[in-house]
Amino acid sequence: MRNPLSKIPFLFLLLSLIVGILFQYYFKNEYISIVFFLSGTMAMLLSYFVPKDRRFSLRWLFGLGVVLATVGIGAFSTAHRQHLSEYTFSGTRNLYRGIVTDSPQEKAKTVAYRVFLPDEDKQVVCYFQRDSLISERLNPGDEFLFYGEVQPFRNMGNPDDFDYVRYMYNQNFIGSVYVSSDAYRRTREVSSNLKYQALRCRRAILDFYKALDLKETEYAVLSALTLGYQNELSDNL
Repeated sequence: MRNPLSKIPFLFLLLSLIVGILFQYYFKNEYISIVFFLSGTMAMLLSYFVPKDRRFSLRWLFGLGVVLATVGIGAFSTAHRQHLSEYTFSGTRNLYRGIVTDSPQEKAKTVAYRVFLPDEDKQVVCYFQRDSLISERLNPGDEFLFYGEVQPFRNMGNPDDFDYVRYMYNQNFIGSVYVSSDAYRRTREVSSNLKYQALRCRRAILDFYKALDLKETEYAVLSALTLGYQNELSDNL
């Protein structure tokens, strides 16, 4: 009987990748990815040196090598992402250089910016006092200096609540910083990164949408459908 999975060979690669991701995600042993990848590479190389009279009986050797190497790739990619989310909190206020990576999200008393720290190669969420950004708003790609303490994310404490800490960890953010109105200064430098330039264009289009005097729901749906900007969507919507 023919194997029905033979028509979808990429399924094995997908499953192998998932196994590597889950293994590293829960066990956090980055060296195991090297073992899997090297073992898979050796198996694939050995499959080319198998004697002709044994090639049929050992035809599975190359496939096993591909599976092991894919597991290693999944584990390595996850280990890299985990490294981006790891950080030793000092518990003190320090001076940081940051680059805005997304459009701001307005809260009740603060304005939240997602910020990349190039000197630490980490990402944080900066909460600014609303009055500190009235005169000048930061845009994606803007570089600024700020003084504050990076603190870990915290959940509300209710067992059924959304796991915000885990969500931000998976997004490669290490923590948050509260920035008062007198604790930051723009450097007037703007990153030339193509991603930031695209986000600045999106910010300009969002401002144009707001100028149309749309209702909140209309603005949220229009922004999500045309620009992929979902921050204004309510949970119900």
